[in-house]
Amino acid sequence: MATHIATIHPATTASAPLIGAGAACITVVIWAGWIVATRFAGETALSPITIGLFRYGPPAVLLAPVWWRCGLLPRQCPWWTIAVMVGGSGAPFFLLAAWAMRSTPAAQVGALLPGTMPLWAALIGYLVAGDRFRRSQRLGYLAIAIGTMLMVGLAVRSGSSASSLGRQASSLQGQALLLLAAACWAAYSHAFKRSGLTPLQGSAITAAWSLLLHLLLAGLFGFGLRGIAPEMLTMQIVVQGLLSGLIAMFSYGVAVRNLGAARASAFSALAPVLAALGGAVLLKEYPGFGDLGAIALVTLGVILASGLGPSPARKPAA
Repeated sequence: MATHIATIHPATTASAPLIGAGAACITVVIWAGWIVATRFAGETALSPITIGLFRYGPPAVLLAPVWWRCGLLPRQCPWWTIAVMVGGSGAPFFLLAAWAMRSTPAAQVGALLPGTMPLWAALIGYLVAGDRFRRSQRLGYLAIAIGTMLMVGLAVRSGSSASSLGRQASSLQGQALLLLAAACWAAYSHAFKRSGLTPLQGSAITAAWSLLLHLLLAGLFGFGLRGIAPEMLTMQIVVQGLLSGLIAMFSYGVAVRNLGAARASAFSALAPVLAALGGAVLLKEYPGFGDLGAIALVTLGVILASGLGPSPARKPAA
């Protein structure tokens, strides 16, 4: 039976930006590591369903007391809000991103997934809440869109042979799935902000529902654990379950509570750079000059779109 949900109010006005910024930076660093780890897992026999079990299994078990107390469908939170949260950051989001990473380099994943989240978050905020943006923010969103289109255009122009055409189609499919996954996460940001749930409750409920969905899929299509080295399993459990599924979900919730959905997602400007560095060092995936230019454009756009600088001075009241 669902119990009363005690919401955690944002920190004081003076400390809220600092706490939110710190939580957002922790989230983005973990995201970059998650991108590299998931991309590396895509080169093995691990299926996205199996990786999803590693992602949501540990946090669902560790946070069982939390979702047991508040319920999987809390009375104080509309069911459709829970559905958007689970779809936006749970099993559907993860499966889209994991399938896309099987054919998309880590540098492109960083630019197209966390890099375009602010664009989607701003669009949803404008359509749903009537948010308005300063000129610098609008320029930032334009830069994100141009950088994204540049990256897609580079994929279209790459190669002309039959084998390269197959890789090109796979790459374009992966890029489309990444953009859809970024839109899902932006929807989650707004849904969580309006849910009234604490970061711990939101993480627990999302993990529990996602684990149930992955167990259902694994029962239908298999778990796919044969022939996987123990070292790989340990790494995926730590990166997917503990870091990304638990710590990053909680820290992102803290960032949204203290900064708002749009400003919290703007910190993803760091993710494309960190993911590109991780892909180059660990996976030997070296982006070309065109990709580097697109990543730089997306990163600059996110910085401009963040709105974290000082607000324009207001005219004194008459």
